[in-house]
Amino acid sequence: MEAFRLRPIGVDEAAKGARKKVLCVDQSHDVLAYLGVLLRRSGYDVMTTQNVSDFVRFLTATTPDVVVTGHGMQENERVTEALKRAGSHVSVLSLPVEFSTAEASEAGRDLVMRVGAMLRKGGE
Repeated sequence: MEAFRLRPIGVDEAAKGARKKVLCVDQSHDVLAYLGVLLRRSGYDVMTTQNVSDFVRFLTATTPDVVVTGHGMQENERVTEALKRAGSHVSVLSLPVEFSTAEASEAGRDLVMRVGAMLRKGGE
C-alpha cells in the first residue's frame, strides 16, 4: 500500500476541471484506503466509508457523481434502497468479487478507466 501511495500516476483527462465526486462503500478498510488513494490521485473528490449509515448520509448530503460499491455491500438492502432513492443521476460501479485479490495496478487502471467512462457517458 505504501509503495502504491508514493508512486506517481497520471490524472485521468475526465477528472480535470471541476472535481467529480466519488463515494465508495466497502467492508474492507484496505480496499477503501486503496480506492481513496487511487481515485484522489486521479483527480476525483473521494469519500469512503465502511458504515452503511454514513454511506446513506453521504449519498444524500453530497450527491456524488459516481458511487463505487464493494462486493460485500452490493447485497446490502440499505445500500440498495439508498441508491434507488438517489435516482438515475448517480452512476453506480460495483466492484467484482476478485477486486481485492487482483493485481493492484491492473485492477486500479481498470477502475479509473471505468469511472472515467461513466463520467463521460453521464456528461453527454
